Amino acid sequence: MTVLRNAFEIMLLSSLTGSVAFLIWWIWKKQMIKQEKYRQIYPLLLVVLTSFGIPYASLALYVERKLMQPGYEQKSAAGAGESWSGLGDLCVAIWLIGVILVLIRFAGEYFRLQKAVRETAFPAKEQTKQKLADICRKMQIPCDMKICHCSVSQSPFVMGFFQKCIVLPLREYSRQELQIILYHEVTHMHQHILSWKYLAHFMRAVHWFNPILGRLAKELDIWSEVACDIYVCDWKEGGFSLKDYYQLTVDEVEHHCSGQKCMQQEWLVHHSKNGDLRNRMEILGRYDRKKELCRAGAMALTMVFLVACVITAQAFGVGIHHITAFIW
Repeated sequence: MTVLRNAFEIMLLSSLTGSVAFLIWWIWKKQMIKQEKYRQIYPLLLVVLTSFGIPYASLALYVERKLMQPGYEQKSAAGAGESWSGLGDLCVAIWLIGVILVLIRFAGEYFRLQKAVRETAFPAKEQTKQKLADICRKMQIPCDMKICHCSVSQSPFVMGFFQKCIVLPLREYSRQELQIILYHEVTHMHQHILSWKYLAHFMRAVHWFNPILGRLAKELDIWSEVACDIYVCDWKEGGFSLKDYYQLTVDEVEHHCSGQKCMQQEWLVHHSKNGDLRNRMEILGRYDRKKELCRAGAMALTMVFLVACVITAQAFGVGIHHITAFIW
């Protein structure tokens, strides 16, 4: 039980410090939008996501206990043990039950989607496969993904755990439409969006009581799409204009909204609402590469943001140490 208690304490500290990191990111995001600097918003959101899984505050608390006040743990062990014997064990049990239930729900949604696709999908035409191979070659990435059509899908999306697959709706596309769609979905693969979404929803299960994780998942959906839009429209070999990209995106959303309920699940695939789509297209229309930070500046900003999050987390760890020392 001691291992579970320690895991519960680490999770609480990580949830608190991750929430603070998200607040820092939210304030910084507002400033970057005003300055029309969009490219680093998504990468720094990924830093926030990892801060929910890396126990910065717990490490700081460990150092504080072991190095600065080595006698603290022995002095407070008796009091801590008495406190944990009742309410603490109950909290751990409730937390574990919540984690298991949320994971079961997510797994059920994913396998239901996977089953629906497997039962109704059929391989894409050879021309479509060749187009996909050409795009992967131009982007200099391995073409190790499948592509299929599926009658339960109303908009293109990517799925898969080990073997990635691009799923297209069961309808005809023009050559240019197909090229734009494949560039978009291959870019999602290139940016490892599925891995990040799996991690985000695992964190949602671990921190199921924290509503900020739900907001973080939504922001991840929105800004991963913006990052993909910027990358695709900035790709000179795409052979299409911003107007073409915008029109196709609008058509896909309208087609999705006009159809029946789709088997796709919100936790895996983001369904753009009209407001989200409008914001995406406005950002893309205002985007200017010249306004963005250079590579060195972007790396420096990422390091500053990470250090700020770590220092804040350490401050929480040390602060909680002194509070618990006072209580015991």
